[in-house]
Amino acid sequence: GLGFTSYTYDFGQNLLQLDPPSGSGYQVIPATVDLRRSNLSMSYFEVPISFVINPSRRAKGLSASVGGCTGIRMGGTRHVVYRADGMGRVTENTTGNFYGSLFSYGLQAELGFKHFTVGVRQNFNKPFNEAVLPANISADSQPNFYNASVFATVGFF
Repeated sequence: GLGFTSYTYDFGQNLLQLDPPSGSGYQVIPATVDLRRSNLSMSYFEVPISFVINPSRRAKGLSASVGGCTGIRMGGTRHVVYRADGMGRVTENTTGNFYGSLFSYGLQAELGFKHFTVGVRQNFNKPFNEAVLPANISADSQPNFYNASVFATVGFF
């Protein structure tokens, strides 16, 4: 069915800097503070289209499905937590589109039992829309994100 998906990109001890002084649209840079968390989450409304095999009566047994999924971006949040001298713990949350791809699309496969499923998904879109990035950013300077995920779902109907 329809659903909301949040893809989270963890930057470890680095920061995602937007519109840095070099004039680039974004880049991942080493942190100059004691980072506790640095990530970016992009939320999408997605529609999966799958071929489902469920040999049990009334769909109450094992099932398998394979198909595609497509979605549209709802927004994003950059979350940074660090310790600063004299201030203690500092949390920064910034919302926006962050040059994120407007659409997501890919393939997925699921295994399920009754109303529970576990699946894998491989998205084919790039996380960031290079068409809206400033022209002075080379493709080699882009952060390299792995666009695969594992997920679990619970059906209520």
